Amino acid sequence: MLPFERKKKIEDLMEEKTQTTIDEICEFLPNISNSTVRRDLKILEKEGLITIYYGGIIRKNKYFSEQRIENKRLTNISAKQRIALYAASLVNPEETIFLDSGSTVAEMIRHLDSSVKVVTTSIDIVLNNVNNLDIYLLGGNVSKVRNSVYGTSTVEQLKDFVFEKAFLGANGISEKFGITTPSKEETMLKHRVIENSSNTYFLIDNSKIGNFSTCKVSPIDENYVIMDNENHLTKVYQNISYPEE
Repeated sequence: MLPFERKKKIEDLMEEKTQTTIDEICEFLPNISNSTVRRDLKILEKEGLITIYYGGIIRKNKYFSEQRIENKRLTNISAKQRIALYAASLVNPEETIFLDSGSTVAEMIRHLDSSVKVVTTSIDIVLNNVNNLDIYLLGGNVSKVRNSVYGTSTVEQLKDFVFEKAFLGANGISEKFGITTPSKEETMLKHRVIENSSNTYFLIDNSKIGNFSTCKVSPIDENYVIMDNENHLTKVYQNISYPEE
């Protein structure tokens, strides 16, 4: 079993149990040595996903801290692809749009018409520009966690752009706190993008429903939200658009 597969199995177990033990995880992965499991757990603790104490393990609220983009790419893959495909269908030829950093939004670049002009903070989007779109990558500090650029200079550059549509990611959506993200810098950037866009769409897979993070971005009902499964929602998400099956 590859390292990322082991980590994914441990993360899935921790989604079901907020608290467990190292021995229980070793039983859950019977063909993996105890030393390998402990090494994987140390990596997860370093990434801020769990806390290890005297043989016990507590799951942290992963939406309070930013997850590494390589971990996000492995979560809810089919749902993210459906959301991205539907979001891309809303973009008309020759429009100028903003694409946020994030694993779901990044999937859109494969489905856009080559005449569309894109402004982005995402290095992933630049690297996966298979249709040869005209892309403007904003400058700033480089985040290895998100594989994107950020900072006050990045936000400042946005004052020169107006977007027909903007597509943003988020780490949580809840009735009480609305749409949230862990980073103050990301929140500032999203606020500026919303101000400069005719229409803003948040792309959120259903694993984030009911979760919240540190910084508020937007109330639920002020912008469009595209999700992949209506069955997981309550009446509070009344302004959400759904992709057709």
